[in-house]
Amino acid sequence: MDEILITGGRAVLRSVQEAKAVTIDDFYDELARSAGVRTPILPERVIFYAARSEYKLYMTHQAPAAKRIKVRLNGLPTREYSLSLPHVYFMHLYYNAALDSIYVFCSGGPVHETTDMLYRLPLKNIHGDGLVCIGDDLKFDIAGRFGEKIGKTEDFFWDSLFNSDLDSAFSSALPDVFRDDDPLAKWEQMSSEPGFDPAKIHWKRNRTLNETVNILLEG
Repeated sequence: MDEILITGGRAVLRSVQEAKAVTIDDFYDELARSAGVRTPILPERVIFYAARSEYKLYMTHQAPAAKRIKVRLNGLPTREYSLSLPHVYFMHLYYNAALDSIYVFCSGGPVHETTDMLYRLPLKNIHGDGLVCIGDDLKFDIAGRFGEKIGKTEDFFWDSLFNSDLDSAFSSALPDVFRDDDPLAKWEQMSSEPGFDPAKIHWKRNRTLNETVNILLEG
């Protein structure tokens, strides 16, 4: 194989032999191992960590479970829905030691590789890219060690009073099987049926884990 090397004001034509080819991700993984790179001590339930410049990303996993969601729409009384959820993945993005933002995704099966697909979690108060609407209060009020901050942030999400501010994003993330005048009621009704399996729902695709992390760490 011929290649041209331009350096020092010269163009050099070289004939080289390709001994081995690997993906860029595999190259950086091997480089990190050979350089003895270590992560910090990670909080419990963190299954993935990545950093770039001042940004740090911690991804946690919540196994499939039923959750009670509180929703208030258009000034109506608050209603609770009991929903069977698939695997849920939170991405906590920190700038130095301060919470910058939080993203949430889902998957029918567990994520094992960075090439695995993440899917959109069809709940209220989530933007189309997975960004959770948390307001500024949580960013300034949250304190403690990273593990405590992560736990408080996720509790804040589940305990939130969801509303209709981001209904267009919610509608676009909704699987067809839940489409109804009240999609959450439809989801709740299906969740109560024997044999309902969230893994079999065709959740809407977002991006792979690797693609998502790269986008978020660009700042």
